[in-house]
Amino acid sequence: MFQLFNRLRRDEEGQSLVIACVALLVLALGVMATVNIGRAIHQRMYLQNTADASAYSMAAMEARAFNYYAFTNRTQIVHYVSAMVFQSYLSFLSFIQALMSEVLAFLKTIDQCKDGSLLARAICTALKALPFVGEIIEAVTELIDAVTQAVTAVMEVFDTFMTALDEVVGRVIIPGLRFCNWLLWASAKLVQEDIVTDIADGYPEVLTKNDDQVTGSALLVGVLNETLFDDAHMKAAGGGIAGKGQLPDHTAAAVGDTTPLTRAKRTMGELTDATRYNNFVTSRPMDSFLPQGLKQFFDFASSIGLNPLEKFGQTKFVSKQMGTNKHYNYIHSTGTGSSVLAEGNVLGADDLYRFGIGPNKVLGVKNPLISGEPDLNSWSWHGRQASASHLDLAKVSVWAQQNGGLHWHLMVNKDGADSTGIKSHHVLFLKVFYADINVDHDGNHQWDGLTPFMNFDAVNEPKKFWHQPSTFTFVQKSYDQYKKNSASDSNRLQATERKETTGVAGKGGPVEIDTTNNVATIPFMKKGALNVISRGMAYYHRPGNWEEPPNFFNPYWRAKLGPVWSGREQIPILGQFISAIPGGDTVAKKILVH
Repeated sequence: MFQLFNRLRRDEEGQSLVIACVALLVLALGVMATVNIGRAIHQRMYLQNTADASAYSMAAMEARAFNYYAFTNRTQIVHYVSAMVFQSYLSFLSFIQALMSEVLAFLKTIDQCKDGSLLARAICTALKALPFVGEIIEAVTELIDAVTQAVTAVMEVFDTFMTALDEVVGRVIIPGLRFCNWLLWASAKLVQEDIVTDIADGYPEVLTKNDDQVTGSALLVGVLNETLFDDAHMKAAGGGIAGKGQLPDHTAAAVGDTTPLTRAKRTMGELTDATRYNNFVTSRPMDSFLPQGLKQFFDFASSIGLNPLEKFGQTKFVSKQMGTNKHYNYIHSTGTGSSVLAEGNVLGADDLYRFGIGPNKVLGVKNPLISGEPDLNSWSWHGRQASASHLDLAKVSVWAQQNGGLHWHLMVNKDGADSTGIKSHHVLFLKVFYADINVDHDGNHQWDGLTPFMNFDAVNEPKKFWHQPSTFTFVQKSYDQYKKNSASDSNRLQATERKETTGVAGKGGPVEIDTTNNVATIPFMKKGALNVISRGMAYYHRPGNWEEPPNFFNPYWRAKLGPVWSGREQIPILGQFISAIPGGDTVAKKILVH
């Protein structure tokens, strides 16, 4: 027996079996650990991808909404410019009507033998007795009578046409265009409300499609997404989530006023004025409507100082409402006063003119051959240079504003004027006729200001990305949940069909991934569970130009994912979370820059 034990003790065979058993045990433990860790990492990746899909989808939705805003705002500008075109034609046709009356008044002033004063007619009678002179006077009188009858007949028809046109343009077309702008803003608000509904709860549709075992964003994260989305909208312009449209305020603001309401009004007003591409709207000088032959004649007459016709005109938004003052015009003023700023309180169109021969005054007396009323002898017209003085310019204009607006035009059968709008006064012994251009409170030109619109509320804070909104998703899954069989791997990462439709100017295609924004709410993290935070962002970029500030007038909004760390300045509670992590910012950055 002892010999057997001694032989077994000295025998070395079988050692590899023991080592193999130990190694196999270690290997089995390692495999088990690797599988468990790998599965946990695998689930963590799925969970992160699910959160990324939700955050990106919400950012893509916001980007599409902002691009829709851009198209509605551009369409609003088109409608405003269209209103300017209609008002320009109305003002210009009022000038044509007034010019016909000026021609009649000029002819009647020349024909003193028929319509002149008693002394003038006596002198004319004496001149008719002279040989050849009488025949010339009779021929001139007959020619003037024929022209007068023809122009008078045209003016009677033209007056009926202008009366109807004034009502249609002022009461139907321009208010209709403004109502269309209100509808565009209302449609943008509906899109905004739809986006808010989805981002408030972290877009659960995407979470469910990717992983049916996860718990969606907490309530506070949804409120944060709403807040960041709401911050991008200027409330004074009508973009607040909870508020209604605030525009308009008809008070002309001071030049240096930077309140949100003033900035919003000037943004839309100045863009509209800058979009008046049609020369007829931006400038209506005399040579814009004269045929080439007449243009050359008037140019020659002006070169020798006769200045038979001088005219200016344009249509634009201004801020200050026009009164009944005959000696001022806000459209052509280029001073620094607030009245000339394009706040959209007033839609003004004018076609100012001076008709006649010679200077305004001769030896201190008003020239009877110059258009205008006898007391209209001064104008405030800044920055304009012309061949003749701007005294006695007739103010044909249309002012769409509050209280029915104003229309300066020819007074036909009103205030003592005849059926051709002509009045008379005496200059020495001459009876001088002139077209009565005055203000008419016809109530046809009510303008309630700009309609609300979506305007981006930019702030000069790069750390907050100038209010370009981020979208956050907070997702968690307990260990019991991720052990269960959830959706198949092929269905987990469908992301969302919304992801593929975000692009430049509304075009489809993938969007590049970059950085921006935040969210981390530690109070909602569960112990014994996988917790994931993801951040997306809607950002503005015109291709080839990174310097253009974000706005809601160009459809260049896109979506991307970004590190949560980049948005830490936007969330106060994130700062508390970072300060609670051992190692401070360095460790926190490594955790959040995923």
